[in-house]
Amino acid sequence: MKLLVVVDAEEYSRQAARIAARFAINTWADVTILALQAKNGDTLNARLLDALPEIQCMFLGNDSPFGEYKDTGFQAVSDGTWEMDRTGSDGRKQLKVLVRRGDWLRIVSEQLEQEQADFLFLGASSDKPEWEGELRFPQKVAATVPCSSFVVKGSSMGKTLVCCLDQASVSQESLEIINQLVTIQEAELKIVGLTGPHGLREKVEERMMQVLRYYTERGVRAWVRLVNEEELPAFAHEASKTGTLGLWLGKKSLLTKFFSKDRLEQFITASESSVVILK
Repeated sequence: MKLLVVVDAEEYSRQAARIAARFAINTWADVTILALQAKNGDTLNARLLDALPEIQCMFLGNDSPFGEYKDTGFQAVSDGTWEMDRTGSDGRKQLKVLVRRGDWLRIVSEQLEQEQADFLFLGASSDKPEWEGELRFPQKVAATVPCSSFVVKGSSMGKTLVCCLDQASVSQESLEIINQLVTIQEAELKIVGLTGPHGLREKVEERMMQVLRYYTERGVRAWVRLVNEEELPAFAHEASKTGTLGLWLGKKSLLTKFFSKDRLEQFITASESSVVILK
């Protein structure tokens, strides 16, 4: 698995990086830490320079697959892009640290494609809906990127992860993402199925039972709950008050009916806790 961890110099980014580090060490994922700098200025931001060594250290240690890194500073690799020198690193997996300047949404999209990342982490403030003046930036990223993403609010995911599922097709990768998240947080898992006028679709019901078995066989405390599709927005809002909410938003998912791009941005902004978007 390959992770992209998008950060700035604020505390919410450190909180997201801590969870990403635990996830990466558990899964032995390759990691790229992408720090975003304001569009103007030809030199590295001093606050980022202070924050990035601390963030990098979260991924290192005795159980880490990334080896040891020497703090040798950043080198300019192109106009508006700097990379931390990895001289002396001896890990089995890759840990890359970049700073990029420019259009942030475009940069994240480019970096995702370049790294072929499977899962994106970024932090968001619960009471300040902007990143360095970029209004609702984490929400825009989560609503538009093609891969799964985790918008982290606060230092904890809570003790419950509520995942809404209404499609028969669920990727193995997304199953493992949820497995790792509940494991590192020691959380319980609720798998929520959507029912319509004709009840729960047979193929979806079969898939939900398969998903339930997948997690119980791995020692995850999991159970199933059914919610009428008309009640989903209110249910999701209430669930976000006490734990992390996960949404399987596949191409055939009815959840996209309730969580269009704009509505998803609004929901993540209003959510009191972290949100996982599974693709």
